[in-house]
This record gives sequence, structure tokens and C-alpha cells, in this order.
Amino acid sequence: ETHGRLLALLRALCDRSDAADGAARAGDARRVREEELPALRDTLDALELQLDAHSTLEDRKLFPFLHTHFRGAFGGAREQFAREHEALDATLATLADGLAELERLAAPSEAATRNALCERTGAMRDTTAALERASRA
Repeated sequence: ETHGRLLALLRALCDRSDAADGAARAGDARRVREEELPALRDTLDALELQLDAHSTLEDRKLFPFLHTHFRGAFGGAREQFAREHEALDATLATLADGLAELERLAAPSEAATRNALCERTGAMRDTTAALERASRA
């Protein structure tokens, strides 16, 4: 359930980034600045909070359960979880830095801003796809 919430927030982050990218491509600097970037920031903050909650939940509840019931697979599960979260942490750090940079830009409709949004969206989609694959494994 917590993993599902994380994935839903990642999808929402992708959608918000797409909306910001669309507004930037349309040259609607006001919408990017006043609507899309604040919404993107809120979604990113929610995702970071959810990730913290997920990590705490996993450490306190799920890992001991897995260890007790699936001893053989536990090492692999823990390794996969660690890799997943390292990748997500790194992506979130990059996204947070990129978003701060976008928020500082004076003209959000410039090509550099559009390229940055596309790059961030691509990174989010890759991370989301990896987490979805891992959740089905």
C-alpha cells in the first residue's frame, strides 16, 4: 500500500512536470511561474515525505516480517529495496535542485527551461518505471 502511494506520487510528479513543460513550450511564463512550479514543488515535497514514511515503515515493520517469513529471499529483498531507494533518493535530490534552479529563472519560457523540464520528466519516468517493475517482481 505504501509502495503504491509512492508510485502514485511519482506519476503525479511526472504529470505536473509535463504540465509545466507544456506551459513553457506554449510561452505561458505566468502559468509556469504562478501555477505549475508551485504545484510541482508541492508534489515533490509530498513525495519526499512519503519516501521518509515508507523507509521508516519498511525498517520497522516490513523487513522484520520478511526476515521471519522468507529468510532465504530476505537478503535479495533488502538489497533490491536499498537499490530502489538509493536511485529514488538520487533522483529526488536532482529534481529538487533542478526545481530550485527553475524557480530562480526569470523567463521560464526560455529553451533552457524547457530542456531542463524535459530532462527532469525523463528522469522521473525512468524511476517510476523501475519502481513499478520492482513492485511486480
